[in-house]
Amino acid sequence: MKISVIVPVYNAKATIIDCLGNLLNQTYQDMEIILIDDASTDGTDMILQDAKNQFPQKVRVFRQEHNQGPGAARNVGLTVATGEYVGFVDADDVADVTMYEKLAKLVLENEADIADCAFYRESQKKALLHFESSLCGTLDSQKKSELIASGGFTVTKLFRRSMIEDTGLRFRSVYGLEDMDFLIRAINSAGNVVGIDEVLYIYRDSNASLSKEMDFGKYYQNHIGALMGIYESMSPLPEYPALQDACEYCMIALYSNILKLAYKMKDEIDRDILIQLIDGLIQVRLGCIKKDLHQNTYYNRLDKETMHIIEMGDNGAASLLGA
Repeated sequence: MKISVIVPVYNAKATIIDCLGNLLNQTYQDMEIILIDDASTDGTDMILQDAKNQFPQKVRVFRQEHNQGPGAARNVGLTVATGEYVGFVDADDVADVTMYEKLAKLVLENEADIADCAFYRESQKKALLHFESSLCGTLDSQKKSELIASGGFTVTKLFRRSMIEDTGLRFRSVYGLEDMDFLIRAINSAGNVVGIDEVLYIYRDSNASLSKEMDFGKYYQNHIGALMGIYESMSPLPEYPALQDACEYCMIALYSNILKLAYKMKDEIDRDILIQLIDGLIQVRLGCIKKDLHQNTYYNRLDKETMHIIEMGDNGAASLLGA
């Protein structure tokens, strides 16, 4: 069974060598590593070409003429992938050298559409597993809802490529958080999933790197794009009513994240601009999140502070921002 691992790369000179080192030394041999250079300008392209020259049977390199973001880069990888299963790795992360051997064993033994492993998230300094054993096996709407509501990332998983192609799954290429609705749609499409409670992936979203992304405009666009992406891709489906609570819970989380940052940065952003953005956000929220929040099965999983922020936001920008 061949595995394709797709790696979007943009100006990753400082991290790509560690990332590639572990991919090239995977204990699973039947792999292709597809590197999508998203128009890097820092010399990353030379590292990728060197890897291709050293491992021509395993490494494939494609270069974008213009920087388009990781979603578009992953989509390029999907169009050229030849493996029966496909995985995704970010250029600043590290996959354990046994990761794909262990995930391949899982999918083969269980004929699964998706396999997941635990990961260590550096910014939170803790290990997490989203595909818990109680949620694995043959999926029904209840298990799918729990998996959707629990979140997770594409980079810790293997996906059956025929499932992706048969359902036309692709990443959004305009905004960040591009894997959120992709993963929700993949879970909806899957018939059988498996997970291994072993940390096999290091997710390096360090606090230092996160602080550089606190541009409110960018954060706003990323989150509102993901919120709308979930609604637009899932709500037309006949199975959506059974998954609505879980999908709307994910949308509520995105909505509250924007409100929290707006409240935190209210003295740093022009008030008129912030009011306009929040009013626009509220309209998107009303158009996408249809059910009463307190009737949502998962709403009580939010902490009281988040619920309070949501209540203020729902009452309008002035309520959130104060005098």
